[in-house]
Amino acid sequence: MSEIIQDKIDMDGDGKTSKTEVNIANDKFKNRRRMAWLAMISMIWFTALLLTNYISIERIKAIESIFSTFYIAMASVVGAYMGFTAWEREKNINA
Repeated sequence: MSEIIQDKIDMDGDGKTSKTEVNIANDKFKNRRRMAWLAMISMIWFTALLLTNYISIERIKAIESIFSTFYIAMASVVGAYMGFTAWEREKNINA
C-alpha cells in the first residue's frame, strides 16, 4: 500500500495504519459498490416488471414521469460510482 493511501486511511494521525482503520476504509468502498449494484439491479428488475402483463398500459402512461425520474436517479448513482472510482484510482496513481 502506498504512503498516500496509508495517510488517507490513518484516521487518528499516529502514522500507523491499524486493522480497524483498514476495515473501515474497505467497508466504505464495499458499501458504495453495493449501492451501485443495487441501483443497477433495481433498474433491470423494474424494466422486466414493466414488460410483463402485471401493470396495464394505462397505468404505465399515468405514472410515466415517475418512471423516467427513477431511471435518471438510478443511472446517476451508477454513473457517479463509476466516475468517482475511476477518479480516485487516477488520483492515487498520479500522486
